[in-house]
Amino acid sequence: MVLQVPALFKWAEPFVPLAHFADDPVANDYDEFFSVLDFEVVPERDESKPWPGSPPHPERAYVKAQLVMIREKIAYHTDLRRFLVKHPALVLRLDFAP
Repeated sequence: MVLQVPALFKWAEPFVPLAHFADDPVANDYDEFFSVLDFEVVPERDESKPWPGSPPHPERAYVKAQLVMIREKIAYHTDLRRFLVKHPALVLRLDFAP
């Protein structure tokens, strides 16, 4: 028997990060690093215009990811993904949607 999954699945409740995410030293270090930067200057997409499919991640998430690449001396996005898989709390701190 094949389980039918809806094409557009939405969480019934807001995502709550796990308690151990607060203990990730790398994510905490980047919280301090990002706290001195002003991300309000990063333009966001116009919410009044329709968007096909799920809404995209905020632009500031991509800017923060590029800063992680520079700070960690990561040359390729595949290596960034490998780094972020090891630090899932950092993914949330970068403002990517879960």
